Amino acid sequence: MSMAGALAMASVVSSGLQGALQIKAGQQAARIGEFNARLAETQARQARFVGQYQAARTRQAGRLLVGQQQAAFAKAGVAQSGSVLDVTQSTEANFELDALLQEYNADLTAFNYQAEAAIMRYGAKLQARAGVLQGVTTMAGGVIQAGMFYERGQTRASGSTATNPFFLSSFFGGGRMVTSTSEGAVQYIPSQP
Repeated sequence: MSMAGALAMASVVSSGLQGALQIKAGQQAARIGEFNARLAETQARQARFVGQYQAARTRQAGRLLVGQQQAAFAKAGVAQSGSVLDVTQSTEANFELDALLQEYNADLTAFNYQAEAAIMRYGAKLQARAGVLQGVTTMAGGVIQAGMFYERGQTRASGSTATNPFFLSSFFGGGRMVTSTSEGAVQYIPSQP
């Protein structure tokens, strides 16, 4: 195998491995993002559960206090009407407001966790796609580089100093070759749109 052939083969193998690793890295990042999204959803459920538990405890404490108030008023011989009734109803209302606030805060926290989960899940998809794009781009670059190594080896073996315009135009979408006579270098000029 010629030196150009060996370089071309090494370029293809190297870019293939690197591209595969980039795809795997994107997939792994996506799995981590999905795991984090599921964790955030679990935290959302937990926040709702805690909020409901706290609200139930607050309502229970309110009922207990109202019962104690009513017992104290009855022991004192005060009728359950007028100001006494206002006091117990006010106590019940305050505890209910506290319970509703706890449920609202829990729902708000849960919503934030769910939004975080959605963002993580979307990021996971983007990371997977980016890994594939990077991997494929790396592999394609390696194939192009291998073709250029091979092309250079073929032109040197034939004694020519020009690069095959068909090779470059097929990979780069058309154009023309310009040879500098002072240096013997070849420059590829892409066609203008």
